[in-house]
Amino acid sequence: MKKSIVASISSIVILSLASAGLTATKLTEKDKSFFYTTLFTDIDKDMFVDTPDLLEINGKKLGQFRSGTTGITVYLSLYQTFKKFSKLEDVYDDNLIGKYAGIAPYSKEYNEDSAFKYYNKDLIKWGVDTLYVSPETEVYGIKAQEIYTKSFQRFFRLTAESYIYLNNKKGYYKDEQKRYIDSYNKVKNSETEYFDGIEYLKKRFDYSIKSYNEVDFSYTPGIAAGFWLRRGLDKTDKAVWTGLKKIMTNYDKEWFKKVSK
Repeated sequence: MKKSIVASISSIVILSLASAGLTATKLTEKDKSFFYTTLFTDIDKDMFVDTPDLLEINGKKLGQFRSGTTGITVYLSLYQTFKKFSKLEDVYDDNLIGKYAGIAPYSKEYNEDSAFKYYNKDLIKWGVDTLYVSPETEVYGIKAQEIYTKSFQRFFRLTAESYIYLNNKKGYYKDEQKRYIDSYNKVKNSETEYFDGIEYLKKRFDYSIKSYNEVDFSYTPGIAAGFWLRRGLDKTDKAVWTGLKKIMTNYDKEWFKKVSK
């Protein structure tokens, strides 16, 4: 269950980290452009499913992003982008992002015995304010709107729609958070039983939003739901949702209005 926090072209806003009383790093528009250009320098085209309308960027043709949060941080090389961009060589993963931002990476509730990493809210705000770019921003001469539509629309739509689904019925979201953590706690000290979080989530939620069950995509409704359950348990979900709404309102307004009704 220990999963890294998500981020991507605009999902940097989903990074949920904690304040340490430091001065947060600010970026200029030029910095932002350089950051996202770096992100697309060595991008792995195998992390994208071919679709009829491919994104042509930096000599590559990319379809829709196939993976979820781990795919973004690891396979899309978010961490490596931060390393190149920040020139910080002595720290890794969440600690690297936290050090660059001037914000500590985890909340005080998180420890080595936690079921997953407990992030805090301050870097969500940092991400929204610092790394969000408008649909008109260009990366390798391609507008961010085109990048979103051709390669990240499915990822963001599923992330948004899964949160809406979990909150459609009063009390359901909280009940599912409890069921999830209770299932983990039931066997966490067992020498013979193991809680398979991915299997649990897929069985529980994969058929809740049927339009996202394409064979070639590893980011399924179950995996998306699991992300939100963890964010609910570490109490960063509302801040994450605020950032995600900003993305959806600006990049996918009509669709978002329709599913939000």
